[in-house]
Amino acid sequence: MPAALPDFIPPMLARPGQPFDSEEHLFEIKWDGTRAQARIEGGRARLTNRRRRGLTGRYPELEFLGEYGDGFLLDGEIVVLHDGKPDFSRLMTREQAQSTLKIAGLAKSMPATYIGLISCTGTGSRSCPNHCASAGNSCGRRQPAGRTRRASWAVTRPLPSTS
Repeated sequence: MPAALPDFIPPMLARPGQPFDSEEHLFEIKWDGTRAQARIEGGRARLTNRRRRGLTGRYPELEFLGEYGDGFLLDGEIVVLHDGKPDFSRLMTREQAQSTLKIAGLAKSMPATYIGLISCTGTGSRSCPNHCASAGNSCGRRQPAGRTRRASWAVTRPLPSTS
C-alpha cells in the first residue's frame, strides 16, 4: 500500500548569503508571487501558503491542477502576469479579494499562473509531473513514484468565454 502524503512540507525559503555560482546548486527566480504548496489527491488540488493557510478558494482558475494526476505535493509559487511579467500589485489585488463574486471576476481579468519551483514529492505508485506546458496542456513525461523531482514549469489555463 502506498505511503500517505504528509499533510504539509515546509518550503525551503531563501535566506541571506554571499553570491556564488555552482553546478551543485539550483537557483530560484524571484517571481514576486505567493509561495504555495499544491496537494493533488482524488482529482482535486488543495492550495496552501507557507503559513498553512488555504488559498484554493482565492484561485478557482487553478482547480484544474487536480487533473494532472493523484497523490503528490507540488512546491511552487502563484503569480499574476501582466504583459508576460509578474505583477506584484495585481497579485496583492487577488490576495485581498474576499467575496466569491469578486474572486470570480478577478480570476477572469487577472488569472493566476502556478509555477512549480523546487520539487514534487509523490508516494507509492503515484508519480509527479515532469513538465507542464502553459495554457493547460496536460503533463507529458512523469517522474518515477516516490521520487522528488526538481524542475521549474508553469501551468495556467484560459477560462472559457462567457460571451
